[in-house]
Amino acid sequence: MADLVSPFQPAVLRAIRRIIDAGHDAGIWVGICGEVGGDPRASALLVGLGADELSMSAPSIPAVKAQIRAISLAEATALADEVLAMESTALIEEYLTQQMQQAGIA
Repeated sequence: MADLVSPFQPAVLRAIRRIIDAGHDAGIWVGICGEVGGDPRASALLVGLGADELSMSAPSIPAVKAQIRAISLAEATALADEVLAMESTALIEEYLTQQMQQAGIA
């Protein structure tokens, strides 16, 4: 099933944004775990969506930290807004990979 579903699908990302917003509106801290939480392509995006915490396995930490350190919160928020306007998973994945390369992380 994993090959059929991507956390970078536009509908999934919009759902994550709605969950984060609803949690924050209720005063709840929102964390992201699982494979996407440790995916460096997703880290700045998830921070830009408003995630308070990313949970990941130890080997993922250096790349995720590098990605988050390479971008300000305002830039991460702008990145999230840009990605949420995109129509396809492939376009989003390509864009996030390019952002990592431009930051010298990939």
